[in-house]
This record gives sequence, structure tokens and C-alpha cells, in this order.
Amino acid sequence: MQEAQAATVIVVLIISLAIFLVCREVVCWYFKINALNAKLDTTNKTLADIRDLLAAASPPPAAMANAAPLPTALKGLSAPPAKPTNIP
Repeated sequence: MQEAQAATVIVVLIISLAIFLVCREVVCWYFKINALNAKLDTTNKTLADIRDLLAAASPPPAAMANAAPLPTALKGLSAPPAKPTNIP
């Protein structure tokens, strides 16, 4: 009797796992999570390429030691964040 109950529990767990995986895939498709993930991967690759290009073009740290310091009035100022224009 115990073996039958154990087998039933195992079958129920396997079926529950299968239902969970199918439902998860449907939810990811509906909310386009897979497409967003692909776009984020592309963005990360592009940002890494830009970082590498900037690192190759920047002067070595020794040259930065001779650079003029930033005026104190400009320290801490930055450009306002850009507003996204092409939100999907």
C-alpha cells in the first residue's frame, strides 16, 4: 500500500512540474519576456562594445595626471537624464 501511495505522489509531482513549465512558458510568451531578454542581451553587447572603444581611445592615466582640474563650480553637475522616445 505504501508503494502505491509513493508512486502516486511521484506521478502527481511530475505532472505538476510539467504543468508549471507549460504555464511559465505561456506567461513568458504573453508578456513578451523572452523578446525583452533578447533586446537586453543586444543592449549589453552594444554597451560593452562602446566601453571597449572608449577604453581604447582614452588617454593613459599618466597623461590624466597633467590634466587641469575641473573647476569647483562644475563638480557634481551632470546632464539631466534623457527621456526615452521609443518605448515599445
